[in-house]
Amino acid sequence: MVTDWAGLIPSRMAGRVDVITRGMHILDERCANIDFSEPIGEFGVAFIVLEGNPEGLDTYDAIRDAGVTMAAVASYAKVARAQAASIPDDKIMQLPGITEVPAAVKSGRVSAGVITSLEALELSKKNEGIDATDQNALPKAIFNCVGIGFHPDDDAFRAEFNVARAKRLPRQR
Repeated sequence: MVTDWAGLIPSRMAGRVDVITRGMHILDERCANIDFSEPIGEFGVAFIVLEGNPEGLDTYDAIRDAGVTMAAVASYAKVARAQAASIPDDKIMQLPGITEVPAAVKSGRVSAGVITSLEALELSKKNEGIDATDQNALPKAIFNCVGIGFHPDDDAFRAEFNVARAKRLPRQR
Protein backbone atom coordinates (compact mmCIF):
# COMPACT_ATOMS: atom_id res chain seq x y z
CA MET A 1 0.00 0.00 0.00
CA VAL A 2 1.27 3.45 -0.89
CA THR A 3 0.18 6.35 1.29
CA ASP A 4 1.57 9.72 2.19
CA TRP A 5 3.24 10.22 5.56
CA ALA A 6 0.22 11.90 7.14
CA GLY A 7 -1.91 8.85 6.31
CA LEU A 8 0.25 6.22 8.02
CA ILE A 9 -1.23 6.34 11.52
CA PRO A 10 -4.84 6.70 10.31
CA SER A 11 -4.26 3.72 7.96
CA ARG A 12 -2.98 1.62 10.88
CA MET A 13 -5.88 2.64 13.10
CA ALA A 14 -8.44 1.86 10.37
CA GLY A 15 -6.96 -1.61 9.84
CA ARG A 16 -5.79 -0.93 6.28
CA VAL A 17 -2.23 -1.91 7.28
CA ASP A 18 -0.98 -4.25 9.99
CA VAL A 19 2.17 -2.37 10.88
CA ILE A 20 3.91 0.90 10.00
CA THR A 21 7.30 -0.28 8.83
CA ARG A 22 8.54 3.19 7.96
CA GLY A 23 10.47 4.13 11.09
CA MET A 24 8.78 6.97 12.95
CA HIS A 25 10.06 9.21 15.69
CA ILE A 26 8.54 7.99 18.95
CA LEU A 27 6.66 11.10 20.06
CA ASP A 28 4.02 11.55 22.76
CA GLU A 29 1.33 12.64 20.29
CA ARG A 30 1.93 9.50 18.20
CA CYS A 31 1.97 7.24 21.28
CA ALA A 32 -1.58 8.43 21.98
CA ASN A 33 -2.69 6.57 18.83
CA ILE A 34 -0.28 3.70 18.21
CA ASP A 35 2.20 1.57 20.12
CA PHE A 36 5.84 1.42 19.07
CA SER A 37 8.41 -1.31 18.92
CA GLU A 38 11.52 -1.02 21.01
CA PRO A 39 13.62 1.74 19.43
CA ILE A 40 15.52 0.65 16.34
CA GLY A 41 17.81 3.63 16.52
CA GLU A 42 18.36 7.21 17.56
CA PHE A 43 18.71 9.69 14.75
CA GLY A 44 19.21 13.38 14.24
CA VAL A 45 18.21 15.57 11.35
CA ALA A 46 20.19 17.19 8.60
CA PHE A 47 19.46 19.72 5.92
CA ILE A 48 19.63 19.10 2.20
CA VAL A 49 21.31 22.16 0.67
CA LEU A 50 22.95 23.08 -2.61
CA GLU A 51 26.43 21.65 -3.02
CA GLY A 52 28.93 23.50 -0.85
CA ASN A 53 26.11 25.00 1.26
CA PRO A 54 26.56 28.50 -0.21
CA GLU A 55 24.09 30.08 2.24
CA GLY A 56 25.58 28.40 5.34
CA LEU A 57 22.29 26.81 6.38
CA ASP A 58 22.89 24.06 8.95
CA THR A 59 20.45 24.88 11.75
CA TYR A 60 16.85 26.04 12.10
CA ASP A 61 18.18 29.31 13.55
CA ALA A 62 20.37 29.89 10.48
CA ILE A 63 17.36 29.36 8.22
CA ARG A 64 15.20 31.71 10.31
CA ASP A 65 17.90 34.39 10.44
CA ALA A 66 18.51 34.19 6.68
CA GLY A 67 14.78 34.61 6.03
CA VAL A 68 14.81 31.85 3.42
CA THR A 69 12.21 29.20 2.67
CA MET A 70 12.82 25.62 3.78
CA ALA A 71 11.10 22.34 2.93
CA ALA A 72 9.87 19.59 5.23
CA VAL A 73 7.66 16.58 4.71
CA ALA A 74 4.09 17.32 5.83
CA SER A 75 3.27 15.77 9.22
CA TYR A 76 6.96 15.25 10.05
CA ALA A 77 8.06 16.41 13.50
CA LYS A 78 10.48 18.69 11.67
CA VAL A 79 7.62 21.05 10.73
CA ALA A 80 6.86 21.63 14.42
CA ARG A 81 10.57 22.08 15.16
CA ALA A 82 10.84 24.74 12.46
CA GLN A 83 7.80 26.52 13.90
CA ALA A 84 9.30 26.28 17.41
CA ALA A 85 12.44 27.98 16.03
CA SER A 86 10.19 30.87 14.93
CA ILE A 87 10.38 30.10 11.22
CA PRO A 88 7.14 31.57 9.82
CA ASP A 89 4.67 29.16 8.24
CA ASP A 90 5.01 30.95 4.90
CA LYS A 91 8.72 30.02 4.96
CA ILE A 92 8.03 26.29 5.47
CA MET A 93 7.09 24.46 2.28
CA GLN A 94 5.38 21.23 3.30
CA LEU A 95 5.89 18.45 0.76
CA PRO A 96 4.16 15.07 0.42
CA GLY A 97 7.31 12.93 0.62
CA ILE A 98 11.06 12.69 1.04
CA THR A 99 11.97 12.52 -2.65
CA GLU A 100 10.41 15.94 -3.24
CA VAL A 101 12.87 17.58 -0.80
CA PRO A 102 16.04 17.43 -2.95
CA ALA A 103 13.98 18.37 -6.01
CA ALA A 104 12.73 21.51 -4.25
CA VAL A 105 16.30 22.46 -3.25
CA LYS A 106 17.79 21.79 -6.68
CA SER A 107 15.05 23.77 -8.43
CA GLY A 108 15.59 26.77 -6.15
CA ARG A 109 12.06 26.69 -4.72
CA VAL A 110 13.64 26.39 -1.25
CA SER A 111 17.11 27.01 0.15
CA ALA A 112 17.15 23.93 2.40
CA GLY A 113 15.11 20.86 3.20
CA VAL A 114 15.09 19.06 6.54
CA ILE A 115 14.87 15.27 6.85
CA THR A 116 16.50 12.62 9.04
CA SER A 117 20.26 12.55 8.80
CA LEU A 118 20.39 9.05 7.30
CA GLU A 119 17.92 10.02 4.58
CA ALA A 120 19.83 13.24 3.90
CA LEU A 121 23.14 11.41 3.51
CA GLU A 122 21.60 8.82 1.20
CA LEU A 123 19.85 11.41 -0.96
CA SER A 124 22.99 13.55 -1.21
CA LYS A 125 24.89 10.53 -2.57
CA LYS A 126 22.21 9.87 -5.20
CA ASN A 127 21.60 13.47 -6.31
CA GLU A 128 24.29 15.59 -7.92
CA GLY A 129 24.39 19.20 -6.85
CA ILE A 130 23.24 18.78 -3.25
CA ASP A 131 24.89 18.13 0.08
CA ALA A 132 23.71 16.99 3.50
CA THR A 133 24.69 19.09 6.50
CA ASP A 134 26.20 17.60 9.66
CA GLN A 135 23.51 16.45 12.10
CA ASN A 136 25.82 17.42 14.96
CA ALA A 137 25.33 21.13 14.16
CA LEU A 138 21.93 20.75 15.82
CA PRO A 139 21.31 20.24 19.54
CA LYS A 140 21.30 16.68 20.85
CA ALA A 141 17.87 17.40 22.34
CA ILE A 142 16.27 17.11 18.90
CA PHE A 143 17.61 13.63 18.22
CA ASN A 144 14.77 11.12 18.44
CA CYS A 145 14.37 7.42 18.91
CA VAL A 146 12.71 5.72 15.97
CA GLY A 147 10.40 2.72 16.10
CA ILE A 148 7.92 0.66 14.12
CA GLY A 149 4.21 1.41 14.66
CA PHE A 150 1.63 -1.14 15.83
CA HIS A 151 -2.05 -1.02 16.73
CA PRO A 152 -2.47 -0.73 20.53
CA ASP A 153 -4.28 -4.09 20.55
CA ASP A 154 -1.35 -5.91 18.88
CA ASP A 155 0.77 -6.47 22.00
CA ALA A 156 1.69 -10.07 21.10
CA PHE A 157 2.67 -9.13 17.54
CA ARG A 158 4.75 -6.19 18.82
CA ALA A 159 6.48 -8.42 21.39
CA GLU A 160 7.34 -11.02 18.72
CA PHE A 161 8.65 -8.27 16.46
CA ASN A 162 10.86 -6.89 19.25
CA VAL A 163 12.41 -10.33 19.85
CA ALA A 164 13.04 -10.92 16.13
CA ARG A 165 14.40 -7.40 15.58
CA ALA A 166 16.83 -7.73 18.48
CA LYS A 167 18.24 -10.92 16.95
CA ARG A 168 18.69 -9.49 13.46
CA LEU A 169 19.14 -5.74 13.70
CA PRO A 170 21.26 -4.04 16.33
CA ARG A 171 20.10 -0.64 17.53
CA GLN A 172 21.65 2.15 15.46
CA ARG A 173 22.98 5.57 16.44
